[in-house]
Formats: sequence, structure tokens, C-alpha cells
Amino acid sequence: MTASTHFSFGLFASLTFLFYIAFFGLVIYFMISAIIFFKRKTRNDEALINKIDELIRFNRKE
Repeated sequence: MTASTHFSFGLFASLTFLFYIAFFGLVIYFMISAIIFFKRKTRNDEALINKIDELIRFNRKE
């Protein structure tokens, strides 16, 4: 095994490792983004329900 072959194998192994790290980093990023999105969506849905309830109460008064 020559030095260039040894270097290319090490480079390939490190690129593979970096690929796995990047992949898992993206998965974690998307999971956190989804959690933040659904929390925000829940708050917005609750606000929308409250506004619809106010409109229903206002409509019943008239």
C-alpha cells in the first residue's frame, strides 16, 4: 500500500463521516423546525378559534 493509496482511503473515510454528520445535522434541523412550526401553528389556531367565538357572540347579540 503506497502513501497515496493510504491518503485516498483516509480522505474517502473522512468524507463519508462528514456526509453522515451533515445528514444527521439536517435531520435534527428539520425536526426542530417542525416542532417550532407546530407550536406556532397551535398558537395561531387558538387565536383563530377565539376570534371566531367572539364573532359568534357578537352575531348572537344583534
